[in-house]
Amino acid sequence: MGAISHHLQLYAALVTRGIDYDLPALKALITRQPPCTYLGMIGSQKRVIKALQALQSEGIDPQQLPALHAPIGLDIGALTSEEIAISICSELIMVHWPAFIKSCQDDFG
Repeated sequence: MGAISHHLQLYAALVTRGIDYDLPALKALITRQPPCTYLGMIGSQKRVIKALQALQSEGIDPQQLPALHAPIGLDIGALTSEEIAISICSELIMVHWPAFIKSCQDDFG
């Protein structure tokens, strides 16, 4: 965590193999100062709820968490690994360039 602690705008995407890997990373990232610009977690809603409950049992109030994008990625109906990667990258771009995205929405409805 020390190597990334000095970044003012940190975009973090947790794409681990399981909740046992998610929890230590999630705990470090949600308590980080300054807070992450983007924090996303891959997995089902059930997995996300389980992670939040585990954090709560460690004394971290889920209501105090910065915005957690979970499940990660835009809902574009992605099925393949490549489509899921595109949905995640699209969400990162949307968070990074909100004014541009708004402009596109206004232009193209």
